[in-house]
Amino acid sequence: MKATIHPYKGYLNTEFQLFSQCCEPISFVISSKNDATEMIDGVLNPNEPFRIKMPQPGSYDVHFGDDSTTEITVEDGYRFGGGQHKNSFIFDTCPWVFVVMHDRTYFHNRETNEEYVEVLSPDTIIEVSKDYVLFKNDGQKEETLYSLIEQKPIICASDILYHNPHFMLWSVSYDDDQPKELVVYSINKRAVVFRNRYSQISIDEHDNRIYYVNNDKVQSINISNDENFVVDSLNITGIFVAFAFTTYAVFIEDSYNRKELVIYNLKTCTVKGRIFVSGHLSRVNDAKLIDVSQRYISIQNYNIKESDFPEAIITAEYIEYDIFPCEEDVFFKETLIRLSSKSRSYQEEYVLKSTSTELSEEIKNCHKVVLTDDFFCIYGSKESVVIPLRYRHRLTHKQSGIIHSYKDKMVIEKDNSYSHLNQYGFWQASIEKKCNFYNYSDYGIILDKETNEIVNNRSLGRFIVRDHQKNYIKTENAIIRPDGTTLWTQNVEYLPSDLSPKFKFGVELINNEIYLYESKGKNSGFSQPKRILSELYDASKYMNVFFSEDGHQILYRDNNVFTMFDIDTTNITEFENLHYISHINGSKPLFKLDESRQAILINPITGRPVDFDLISNYQFLSPNGELYADSELDKYIEHYNRITSEVIDAQEHRELIKLFDFPAFIWTTKEDYNKKKRDAIIARKNFISCHQEYFDEFPDEEKEKLLIEPSFVCNFIEIRGVAIIRKVSTEDEYCRIPLGLPLRYINYAAFSYDNRYVAIAGCYPLGTGGGLYLVYDLLNQSVICKSMTEKAVWSTSFSKNGAIAAYTSSPISFFASSEQNYSKSVLNENIINGLNFLSFSPDGKYFACSGQKYISYRKGNGETRTVWGHQHSSLVSIRATNNPKGEITQFNDLSDFGKGIADSFMAQSVASVSFSNDNNRIMMVGNDGVVIIRNLYLNSYASE
Repeated sequence: MKATIHPYKGYLNTEFQLFSQCCEPISFVISSKNDATEMIDGVLNPNEPFRIKMPQPGSYDVHFGDDSTTEITVEDGYRFGGGQHKNSFIFDTCPWVFVVMHDRTYFHNRETNEEYVEVLSPDTIIEVSKDYVLFKNDGQKEETLYSLIEQKPIICASDILYHNPHFMLWSVSYDDDQPKELVVYSINKRAVVFRNRYSQISIDEHDNRIYYVNNDKVQSINISNDENFVVDSLNITGIFVAFAFTTYAVFIEDSYNRKELVIYNLKTCTVKGRIFVSGHLSRVNDAKLIDVSQRYISIQNYNIKESDFPEAIITAEYIEYDIFPCEEDVFFKETLIRLSSKSRSYQEEYVLKSTSTELSEEIKNCHKVVLTDDFFCIYGSKESVVIPLRYRHRLTHKQSGIIHSYKDKMVIEKDNSYSHLNQYGFWQASIEKKCNFYNYSDYGIILDKETNEIVNNRSLGRFIVRDHQKNYIKTENAIIRPDGTTLWTQNVEYLPSDLSPKFKFGVELINNEIYLYESKGKNSGFSQPKRILSELYDASKYMNVFFSEDGHQILYRDNNVFTMFDIDTTNITEFENLHYISHINGSKPLFKLDESRQAILINPITGRPVDFDLISNYQFLSPNGELYADSELDKYIEHYNRITSEVIDAQEHRELIKLFDFPAFIWTTKEDYNKKKRDAIIARKNFISCHQEYFDEFPDEEKEKLLIEPSFVCNFIEIRGVAIIRKVSTEDEYCRIPLGLPLRYINYAAFSYDNRYVAIAGCYPLGTGGGLYLVYDLLNQSVICKSMTEKAVWSTSFSKNGAIAAYTSSPISFFASSEQNYSKSVLNENIINGLNFLSFSPDGKYFACSGQKYISYRKGNGETRTVWGHQHSSLVSIRATNNPKGEITQFNDLSDFGKGIADSFMAQSVASVSFSNDNNRIMMVGNDGVVIIRNLYLNSYASE
């Protein structure tokens, strides 16, 4: 395809870009997919971007003059903001640069300078060839092959086994007892060219050849290029058992009551070695023939005492082979397993042998193998055996110590020394030094434990950092990749943040601008950076955003300046010295322009301007401005003196503790502890004698402890949780609401539209309770509903028409459509599971929910979790208050989402949702500064 349009999905304010690589001008026509009405037509000049906006939402066909067709979708809404940068990818062969945001990806071709943006957001991009890449998302098995020629996803597949510039292979699983299916897809032909069932597979990446087993027969496929794609059946006798070292296979042959394992070289179909099997064969390499552990359980469970031979003992022997073929020989580890009804454990013997020599070496727990042209090494955590291939008839080296290998290099670590294995397969003289081998297996470097110097290649200098995300290590003088590619940095003045695998190119985001770097030569640094994507890249972020009452403008703050943007006209107006608040009584404010064209914030429930003087002093304020609840946690605690039946203030409580309590011995010196304890006991005796009536109620065993326990005040002072509602005009107490235990957090307090009810959301200390959801009748001064929830309650809100909602960390949302049902809002029939409440519409007819939740760091039993904290969700579910469990519609505009990419909704969360007064528009703000305005037409829904 020579002509393209991007993105495939946009909004009413999205600028779609058409681009043609044809040699001559080419025409295009955009028509409605519903009725084929032509909307826009024009002509594309070669290599000149042509940008358009679509006037109406819907799906459209784009027809080009070269007879090619593609589709685009225009969502019924508007999008503002550039989102958050996730990662950037650049390669040496593929000319495209990829700048990935959480909801889109920018593409730039460094050879042609072509640029476009698409609504794809992969976590990883893998180079397949110059014209194709693979997109992957974390936690998703599905991967997407993306064509950079046609500039669109081609095919998605799970369980990809291998790919090269010509083919992609994946596996399809069926029932557990059924073979899998191997699928071979030709990238150039855009078709599946082969599929067949297989039980085992081996991939020779060096020769681009696949070996697989079908019905005990080995077949091979040449995937080096499209022209030579051939499927061959290998003419090998015997029953297939297992693959060994990629290009070798093990078969079983039975002849003359003699069972042999025959090792074949699959490239030449010649026998490399034979192993005589003298017992019951249980395993060969990864192929399990008999489940020995299950046999052992059966032997132990067999009740031999009830048989005719109770004096007998059951025994069984099995043999396992780990086979390691090479050009010169076939080495194998033979493991004999003896089971017995008398023994409760396996008895195992391990022997390393050769099929062509007299080698017989006893080893244990050695399973890792390194094979080069010069030596064979098998090793485990405690010992190793090295066989120099040129001396294999007469020599082995058995060593104790920890082996570390990097490619064809090996070192052995012993106490505070280490030795290298030379090219002949012999250990060199030991080097006495305490070393760190953490980076040896991946990067081939050994660090001095004390100085952090690289001791096996001093020209690299000191080790600095290991970057797991970019997969390299940085030293004082170089950057090293696992394949050994090294960029020496002594003469390089500046390094881009993202580098291509061979360090030929780099890309970096600097001050919200994207720059491309090109290497001037090996270790010569990079050329002057070139700015790219200047026309497309959007770095704007909209924070502290308000929606207008009529749904036609947004207002956002940048430092101390507020800017109003008109969605329909794109006009911009700035306001200075505008007050800011994030919420009022459970809702986000709207705004409007007053008579002097000044923006003012409006309480969406009351429709009245926000009184900033009151809000700045009272965060939780009733709609009529007459009552408030404190926002400071210490105001929700009272100290009740049981002896006097009075509430005392915090200062009096501290004085009592100072007088009567003394610290545990571990927190003070012996002298201070003794003095404080003596003074406290004297004070306690006097106090008890003055209030003998109260302390006489204590059991005898408790009375003895009164004088010697460090804490005494807690015996007569009760610390209680309480919410005090006060009058704004006088600060006098209006009512006192008992909460039980003191809260750990007061998350929200909201008043009803008629000022009669207050709802409180909070959380108790860990181990003493979960969350608190409470609804209180201020007129009758009574609790309407109180729920001690399992998880913290984060927010609560009333609608204009009397509905109430609150949500917990689970998430679940409590809901009641009217004050008659407040007491039932926590019952199962009224709970909305899996969603957290966000906001009511101004008229109270509708509300929005999301899927955000919170996972605590510690479980109830004290154990810690690996996944914890606030869990993001970009879902927005719109519902009616008269049918809260029924969904009208939902959106996921703020997510990591894209066609052809496995859906991932984990990246961003909805920060706030606001409805316009007429319910025809909704504003969704992401916590990354992206704003989505959607047309809803909810009034039309209500009439239906």
